[in-house]
Amino acid sequence: MNSRPFIISAIHEQALQRELIYIKQQTNNSWAEDILNIFYKAMKLKRESAKNQYPLKEKSIFKEQLLLLLKNDEYDDQLDEIKTLRSRLIKRIDSVFTFLEYYEVPFDNNASERSIRNIKIKQKVSAGYRTEEGAQRYAMLRSIVDTLKKQGKSVVRMIAHWLSQNHLKVSWQ
Repeated sequence: MNSRPFIISAIHEQALQRELIYIKQQTNNSWAEDILNIFYKAMKLKRESAKNQYPLKEKSIFKEQLLLLLKNDEYDDQLDEIKTLRSRLIKRIDSVFTFLEYYEVPFDNNASERSIRNIKIKQKVSAGYRTEEGAQRYAMLRSIVDTLKKQGKSVVRMIAHWLSQNHLKVSWQ
């Protein structure tokens, strides 16, 4: 499977929600709220769908509802961001509900943001890394730890196993 839909959907949906919330707060119009409601319904459907079910019929309904709202240009003069968002959504309408087509595609990128959070905190607390090699080692170990956690495996047990098998060579210099 091509990984491109994963990138488009996961990053796109979260940024889109933030933009719509901003527009809603700035203009107090129902247009942004109506679009948000379509996305919230689609996300709810995704959460309630079984792994092997693809709500393609509902995807086309959501897409039609969204297109109807996007064709309404009466709010374009309220905020430049509305016009920009409308044209971008119309241009990418086929990828907006990708998360309904592929079960593996999340509708947000929260997991990605959580994965890099520890790295950013470490960077802030220690004012960066002393060497590029140190940064690379930290990133590698963080990646291993996060992967083990996502797979539901014990980090301590796996590191002990690697040390006992000499798979993981540790230099304390």
